[in-house]
Amino acid sequence: MASQKNYLIVGLLLSFLFIVRLILSLMTDAVSVVELLNWGTLAYMGFAISYLYPQFKDKDERTEAIRQKGMYHSLYIVLVVLIALMVLIEFNTLTLTTIEIVRVMISVIIITIWTSWIFLSKRM
Repeated sequence: MASQKNYLIVGLLLSFLFIVRLILSLMTDAVSVVELLNWGTLAYMGFAISYLYPQFKDKDERTEAIRQKGMYHSLYIVLVVLIALMVLIEFNTLTLTTIEIVRVMISVIIITIWTSWIFLSKRM
């Protein structure tokens, strides 16, 4: 059975994994920012779900409106990030492999969706 406490524990475990990965990568001088971004994003998602669970457990009109508006705002933010990535890669400011670009975009999508839902849940 899902509960707010369970999601908080998942967020704490993922934060612990993020910190361990960060320490290990700094100790071995093999820091992969994209990999750390993925672990940090997962930890953030765990905390965001924990925060939103009491409001989202009821499938009412307010929850559906928050989800719909959040996805709408996230679409535009993701499009802006895609355009920015395209420009940075075009002018050789960033050199990323295809898998790194996919990982960054997954992280951006997760962060923008959950952040927009948090902001909208406070305003609505």
